[in-house]
Amino acid sequence: MAHSTGRFAVLAINEIWKGVCRSAQVEGKTPHSARHAMGQHIMAKTGSIAAVQRQLGQRHAAYFMQYARVSDQQLAKVLDDR
Repeated sequence: MAHSTGRFAVLAINEIWKGVCRSAQVEGKTPHSARHAMGQHIMAKTGSIAAVQRQLGQRHAAYFMQYARVSDQQLAKVLDDR
């Protein structure tokens, strides 16, 4: 169920994802939420937008800059750790 580009079709990814979630007994998560969590994890671990961009394969800065957002709690923690 791959396109001629070698990329999986959206329906194929969703079916695989549903099976993984059933096995892991996880509800309410999507492939996009997993991708977003990976981007946040890479950003938190490396602080590198370039690393997020490379791992997630984003072409445009606007797409991967969302992982550079800092929550109020994250900012407070950084400021308190002086």
